[in-house]
Amino acid sequence: MTLRADVAGLPFWGHLPTAGYGFVIDTEGLDGLDDGVVVKGETISRPSQHGDYELPTYLESRIVSLSGNCLADSPERLGTLRRQFTGLLVGSVGNVVFEHLGSTVWGRAGLAPGVQKKFKVDAASSTHARFQLQLKFADPRLFGDSKPFAAATSLSLRHYGNFLSLPVLEVTGSMPSGYSVNGPDGRKYTVTQALTTGQTHRIDMNTGRLYRNGVLQVGWVTRSETWGIPAGSLGVAYTLAPVSGSGLISAPSVLDTFI
Repeated sequence: MTLRADVAGLPFWGHLPTAGYGFVIDTEGLDGLDDGVVVKGETISRPSQHGDYELPTYLESRIVSLSGNCLADSPERLGTLRRQFTGLLVGSVGNVVFEHLGSTVWGRAGLAPGVQKKFKVDAASSTHARFQLQLKFADPRLFGDSKPFAAATSLSLRHYGNFLSLPVLEVTGSMPSGYSVNGPDGRKYTVTQALTTGQTHRIDMNTGRLYRNGVLQVGWVTRSETWGIPAGSLGVAYTLAPVSGSGLISAPSVLDTFI
């Protein structure tokens, strides 16, 4: 698969596209996609002991740079491409898709703060320019294929990325006294709100929030432990345990998650 990046609908290519014009990324013009992401965390020294305390670390946002040549078949075409480029993602965030190294991944990005877009027209040619663009992925994760897991009383979820995947669960049924979703190592997400036939609870394991028919519900979760699907796991349990009544749990879209 040849390199291609689609930035909010504007394509950038690893080669000259068949149309004969467009944005062509330099041989070393893609930076920040294949690298790791900067780690952030607090450091507290262990007094009168070796080393530091073991504290959790997290990832900074991801910065991806694209640079190369903009090639056109006429000065008018170059002007059109310039306007598309300079207006790209101004004041907004959009989907960015990368086709690279035999796979397709995507994330959400905007323009990197404090960095100016560059579009330098060749003085000797009105059909060629150099470009440079920096994107900021506030969430450094990248996502690939999604797989649905059909409704059942218990799910065993997995994915094929290299980082923790956090699913969104849907719960249906008739459970007048609420329910819990049970996981590994005693983890539990407990809902006290009654669920009736025709309603759907959505539990976001990324945020811990509960929605009923798409509307955020507040004050109905008494235990909000969340857990994800580690890379390489053969299956992580999400088991529905009604207080009374019966119901089903599903995961409509489990994303392959990468870092």
